[in-house]
Amino acid sequence: MSTARNRGFTLIELLTVIAILSILFAISAVAVPRVLERARIANTEGLMHDLRTALSTYLADHGTFPPAYGYLQNPDTDPDNHRARFNLIPYTARLNIHRSVDNYDPFSSSHDTNQNNDIDLLEFHPYGDQEAPGSFDFPNVLYDGNNLPGEVNQQLNNPRPLVYIPVNSDDAQLVRDFYHRNVDAGTLEQRMYARMWPEDDPRLSRVRRRPTVYDSFVLISMGPQEHTSGVVATHDDESLVNHPETVYYEDPDARYYFTALRTYFLATRDLTGDGSPDFDFRS
Repeated sequence: MSTARNRGFTLIELLTVIAILSILFAISAVAVPRVLERARIANTEGLMHDLRTALSTYLADHGTFPPAYGYLQNPDTDPDNHRARFNLIPYTARLNIHRSVDNYDPFSSSHDTNQNNDIDLLEFHPYGDQEAPGSFDFPNVLYDGNNLPGEVNQQLNNPRPLVYIPVNSDDAQLVRDFYHRNVDAGTLEQRMYARMWPEDDPRLSRVRRRPTVYDSFVLISMGPQEHTSGVVATHDDESLVNHPETVYYEDPDARYYFTALRTYFLATRDLTGDGSPDFDFRS
């Protein structure tokens, strides 16, 4: 009677298996991140669609898109009464979707959208303290880029909703005209970064600081590159520091809306003239 010996793998067989596994791993390493990114893009597009629908419903009900946080609400109110003077609740609260985990930017790891280790004006989004189910108490002080340290620390470490920029289309057209006349003919750097108005520009006085209607808006996601540097305007943006016209950011009545107009211009700008905005979160 003969006995069968245990037979192991040959060196060639082992090398073949290792080679096959290496190829499969390499394919997975390339393909999986792309699949995940496409899924996040699809998720973001779906989220933008849902928010756009909610905003359109708000427009139909109120004749305007909701104002953003920090926008001037009542210029005749005591300047120290921020709760009465400015809009201090997030747009998601007006749309009854505040704090929904399904309404945060899938690409955002924090509220620091432009990745400069600071929470800037248009990045600030008040969380509020829940007093009862569906009831929130929001900060009663206008955020100016330096206060509310507890909120800032919280927002630096939490994902944020999409950046929402509502504007009046007539005001936006004034901004567009200004940049097309004064910036497009300049250097590439001047064209890439929008500037505020010089003091002697007559169009400055025509921009309403408290529009009666916000009839246009943009929603901004960080996108696969995980930043919107140069698009989401800040209160101390390097592209503005060397321009004396940044004094208009010091006016609390105008600060948020002026900043939003600049951001709206950059987010909808089409330097190439191909009908597609230069900034696209999918790029």
